[in-house]
Amino acid sequence: REIERIRDKTEGFTGIISDIGGPTANMYRMACKDPKIEAACRRPSCVFPGICPNLNTSHDSLISLYKAARAVPGVKKVMVASGVRYDLAVESPEYVKELVTHHVGGYLKIAPEH
Repeated sequence: REIERIRDKTEGFTGIISDIGGPTANMYRMACKDPKIEAACRRPSCVFPGICPNLNTSHDSLISLYKAARAVPGVKKVMVASGVRYDLAVESPEYVKELVTHHVGGYLKIAPEH
C-alpha cells in the first residue's frame, strides 16, 4: 500500500523505489520463535555475539514483500540500499538470489555492524 501511495501521490514518480530496506535490510519480521522464550530471555541481543538459536531467521516474508513490491503496476525497479547482515543472508541462498537478481543496483551494502 505504501508503494502505491508513493506512486500515486509523488509528483514526478519515475517508477523506481530507491530503498525498500530498513536500518538493517534483511531483518524484516525476524523475532523470537516463541513468546515464552522471549519473555524469559536475558540476552541483550539476538544477533551478538552470535545468532540466537531461538531467533526466527526466515527470509520468506521479506522475499514475498520484495516480489509484491515489484508487482505493483507502474513500479519499474525496487532497490535495497540499506545494509544487509551478512551472517543472516548467507543462511538463505534463496534470499541472496532474490536480492542480487532484482534489488541491487551496483554494490551490495553490508550492514555497518559487520
